Amino acid sequence: MPTHKITKKHRNIFLLFLVLITIILFFNGIKNNISGSKDVVELANGTYKVGSAIKAGRYIVTTENVDGGNLFNSDNDETSLINVILGKYVNNDLGTVDSYTVTLKKGEKITLTQYQNDEKKEKSPVTTKFSPTNAKRKYQTKLSAGSWVVGKDIKPGKYVIYANEGRGLLINNNGSLNQNLSKDAQPDIDEVTKITTRLYRGEVLYSNLKSITLKKIN
Repeated sequence: MPTHKITKKHRNIFLLFLVLITIILFFNGIKNNISGSKDVVELANGTYKVGSAIKAGRYIVTTENVDGGNLFNSDNDETSLINVILGKYVNNDLGTVDSYTVTLKKGEKITLTQYQNDEKKEKSPVTTKFSPTNAKRKYQTKLSAGSWVVGKDIKPGKYVIYANEGRGLLINNNGSLNQNLSKDAQPDIDEVTKITTRLYRGEVLYSNLKSITLKKIN
């Protein structure tokens, strides 16, 4: 009975095939972790409970609406920590951002109020898109608009926080921080270009600015 001998050439081709498959699977995994596109949720204007209309988790929130609108939340105590102007394009004068990264917790409510005239609504009602993000969290010193946890996204310590782009409110979850920041600050409306504060582990920062920078100090 004839036998088929596996040559070195065949073995090399097989190994190359395995390497290519591994590379493809690896990069597909990275893509899914960043975008989570298969679980994207699009919601029309209204109020929704997390755990019903949308799963709890961390999301990057965007919209295709050029007119912009608001995204805000309330927890079981009806306290709102998210109140951001979200649109397709950044508008630094109005404080509009084009994305907002946030962790939604089960039981809290989110409200969406995207603005659109009646004619546009009939043709194509606007929605707000929630794209899950499983990107690995690490300490950062430059943050986009969103909610950020000290000990996960920010190293605990004392910082000077600068406005890089945009204007808006920077607050925390314990009420000790509540300041309007802007790179082009207007003192008559209580805006500043930077603040100095100490950030403690477990604290959550909520930034409505397109970009802020944190400079650690002793």
